[in-house]
Amino acid sequence: MIKYHRTIEEYFQLLLKTGFAVDDLREGTPRAENFSSKEEYERRMRIPVVLMVSSSKRGE
Repeated sequence: MIKYHRTIEEYFQLLLKTGFAVDDLREGTPRAENFSSKEEYERRMRIPVVLMVSSSKRGE
């Protein structure tokens, strides 16, 4: 599996350039019980793994 790491700016610019408007933006949050240590959980809270963007085509 090939992974691609892009900045939030890259995603937004692509949406804007292709005629979309961003309607909503959310970050996934981890659950503490999924980690073996408090330190790892706190680290993961600072680094969102999931970014959910809701967008719609402008002018439609």
